[in-house]
Amino acid sequence: MLIQCPHCGKNLSDKVKQCIHCGAMIAENEQTNPKNATIDYFSLSEEKQNALHEEFLAEFPEHKKTLRTHKTSIIISLCLYGLCLLLAVALIIVVNSSNMNNPSTGAIISLVAIFLFVIIGLITALVFTGKAKSASKKFLVISKTKDIWLQKKNIVGLNRLIDTEEREKYDSIQIDL
Repeated sequence: MLIQCPHCGKNLSDKVKQCIHCGAMIAENEQTNPKNATIDYFSLSEEKQNALHEEFLAEFPEHKKTLRTHKTSIIISLCLYGLCLLLAVALIIVVNSSNMNNPSTGAIISLVAIFLFVIIGLITALVFTGKAKSASKKFLVISKTKDIWLQKKNIVGLNRLIDTEEREKYDSIQIDL
């Protein structure tokens, strides 16, 4: 079972005698009778996780809008990229079927269509990447907020989802709830 260190507040096993984070000694009664017993987020059922997520979004509606906006931008970017692919393929088919007597013209137009597809695809990818980078900081703030909110409910472990590249940014975010 996990308990919180009474000195630094970080989670640790109820079996240790000394905090692995700050080195403080843990009193015997805190080990045998943990008043701050916590639940691992990922041990909860998916239904309970979803219910907690909805409760979190109800309490922090500004984060709901951010999540919805990001999801919409991903869908729009993918649709634009798919449309570009369809248009390039359609252009190649039309040009090749109409220029059977002059294959070099068809090949040139096909190359132009592929070139346009790649350029439009790259522009879409750059726009999406820019939005993704700006959203990354927002998602870290949302994750940190949700993590702290869950810790107040004695639920821990959500921060395990943060990869090592983002860990330093995540740890530097200051949130007061």
